[in-house]
Amino acid sequence: MKVVYYLTFYSYCGKNLDFLLGLLKKLFIECKIIQLPKKKSKFVVIKSPHVFNKAREHFETIFLKKLIYLVLDNKKKDLLNSILKGIYWSVFGVSLKKKKISKNCFYYRKLNK
Repeated sequence: MKVVYYLTFYSYCGKNLDFLLGLLKKLFIECKIIQLPKKKSKFVVIKSPHVFNKAREHFETIFLKKLIYLVLDNKKKDLLNSILKGIYWSVFGVSLKKKKISKNCFYYRKLNK
């Protein structure tokens, strides 16, 4: 029986996220990675608030999101569960926030197109 997993990964660092998703793609052949919209936030800090208040620094943070569809058998399902429990995602700067499981085979046909 095939099981479809939906995993959403969040990160501030794109390199670590791409590295981990590349490893998952090598382990599980039937997977599809979808890039979700980025969130950019810009803010300004005044260097010296008293005399030189026109001197400012501009900063930007980018928050990346990626969605993965995994179609797995029962054997690979156990492997995925052990990987998700064994890795400390915060070490890589990546967090796994959402996990949905569907046992419908309609999504399997949709992935292969």
